[in-house]
Parts: sequence; C-alpha cells; structure tokens
Amino acid sequence: MGARLLLVLAAGTAIALAVVACLPSFSCFTEEDHCGGGGASNPEASVEASADARGWQRVIHVHTGTSGVPVGYTVRVEAFVDGGHAPADGTNVHVIGANAEDLDRVVDPPTVPTRSAIWFALGAPIQPGTDDTTYSLVYGDPDAGVPPADGAAVFTSYADFTGPPPDAGWKTQGPVTFGLGGMLLKPAGADGGATAESTSPPPHASNTGVGVEIFAQLPVVTTNGPAAGYYSGDFWLGFQATVGSCPYQIWGVTNVVTSAVLQPRYCVGTGSTDMAGQATTSNYGFAPHSFRIDRSLAQTSFFIDDKVQLDAALSDTTEMPVVIRALFTNGDQILVTLVRARDVVVDEPQVTLDPEKPYP
Repeated sequence: MGARLLLVLAAGTAIALAVVACLPSFSCFTEEDHCGGGGASNPEASVEASADARGWQRVIHVHTGTSGVPVGYTVRVEAFVDGGHAPADGTNVHVIGANAEDLDRVVDPPTVPTRSAIWFALGAPIQPGTDDTTYSLVYGDPDAGVPPADGAAVFTSYADFTGPPPDAGWKTQGPVTFGLGGMLLKPAGADGGATAESTSPPPHASNTGVGVEIFAQLPVVTTNGPAAGYYSGDFWLGFQATVGSCPYQIWGVTNVVTSAVLQPRYCVGTGSTDMAGQATTSNYGFAPHSFRIDRSLAQTSFFIDDKVQLDAALSDTTEMPVVIRALFTNGDQILVTLVRARDVVVDEPQVTLDPEKPYP
C-alpha cells in the first residue's frame, strides 16, 4: 500500500453503515437496532429520551473529490470532541467499520496542542465523487474495552521508537541514540554531524503520492555554523535519495544559518533551492512540533504544525527514504519522537462527522 496522507470518508451510500451485527461490547452501530429483535430506534431521539443508551456514536462522512482513494488509505477525522461526550485525548474512542469491526486507530499525540484528530485506514477503496458513510466513531461504553491502536496498521510506515528494538528500520551515522524519549541526534563537535536514515522508503500505491510527518523537538536556531564541510544548514528533516548533498535529492524543512530561519528546501539535479519568502519563525525552543511534507502527483506541500508553508509545483514522487540530519557545532540536539507516512492523492478527501447521538 502507499505511504501517504489520511482523510476520512464521504459521500453517498444511502446508509452505508447498515450493519446488522452485534459485538459483545458494542450492541449495534446502526440507526436501526436489529439486535435482539428490539425493533427500530428513533434516529431523532434526544439524549434525554435515551436512558438505555450505553454510549455515543458519530457517523463519519468521507467525501472524495476528483481523486478516489485506494484500500488502506489513511483517513484523518478532526474535531471529534466538538462539545460532545468524546474524551479530548481520544481515550476509548473506537472506529467501527462496515461489518461492526473495531478498527485500529491512532490519536494525534498531545505534544502538539493545536491538534485533535484520529486516523484510521480504509477497509475498501472509495470511488471519486462519493459520500461514504461506512465508518463511525463510538465511545462512552464502559464495557467496550481499549480500542486497538497499531500505528503500522493505520499508516504505510510508522515509527514511535518504543521498540523493541526502538531503532528497527533505521541506520545511523554519528552520535544517534534511542531511548525512552525517542531518537536523539546530538553531534559531537565541529568535525561531523549526526544522521538517521530509514532503511527503506515509505511505500506508496502506483496511483498516489507519498507524505511523511516528523514529530521533533528542535533547538533554537543558532548562528554558530554547521559542521565542517557541510552546506549552510544546521539541520534538516525530510526525504533524501541517499545520505549526502546535491546532486542527491533533498525535500525537507531546513534552517539556514546566515538568516537563522526555518524554511522548505528541495534539491533537483545539481543545485539546491531554498524557497525564499517562505521562511517561518526560528525560535522553536526545543518544544514538540510537527513537520510534514506531502508529495502528491501534482505538487509538494510543506507544513509546520499543520500550517502550510509552501505549495510547490514539484511532482517527483520517487520512493526515497526519510532522513534527519543534525550538523550542530555547539552541543545542540534534535529529538525525534514519531515518524509516520501515508498515501497522498491530488484531491484529498474531505471528512466530516454527523452530530453525536446515543447508541444503541
């Protein structure tokens, strides 16, 4: 399957969630409860009138545009709390599929406070121009148990460095260590750097692009200069065809020491391009941040903390490994806590949620 982004479902199947099955924990996840011969429930029933409800349900709509999405596509459900009964940290929020199965889902880490989203992988492809309502969020049932949360079942590649072993899938150069906090890159001095490279590129489907998101803590950008023999960046995070510099391909977020700013960077052919005018504040203060690069079949988009920094007409979707490099000369370090990849389509699906209602 591909390695790219996630969006959840959309249009049209009359009631795509016409599940007539029951689970031991979840009664039924349909507007009509056929379990136990209880008859149809009233979809307009108020919370007050639903004294027998053991939890809550919100139907997910995945709206596809001109691009359909393949099976296994990672979908993102935002704002799942929305003033309702879902816990803000996503605890015990289940994603229920077409056959009432309890799907693996991943909740965005609380280290990036602007984010509130749940991700899951589609069990079937969705055609273009569809409003798919196959999936639901279900929560609040004290008997439901802990939702499955295998990141590798949700994303095309997933590394949270919890192991064992925590360094699986990575090769390193220089002082790179793995511990409880994640993957730490801390160069030893002025004559070298620290590099971590994934041992295989994030995969993606033949008709999709690929996106990678790196959760990292960066130091305040300094002006001490990079390690000897390297270009003018203290660090960068993203894709690279092989460890090295141009003419190898680099697609990432970097800082430039001379201006002490963070900005997108790409390298094509024999020269690199730092995207002037797209810089962001440099003071990240070793706090957690999200850095995302989406390489669709039409363009490359760079995000920092979910805010787009640049949409560039660069459509190279060659499979390349993820590379993180730190070239500090003053003892600074980078801590990477999560790296995940997914498929990306040109016209990403839009995901919405129905209002919360009691279930069963």
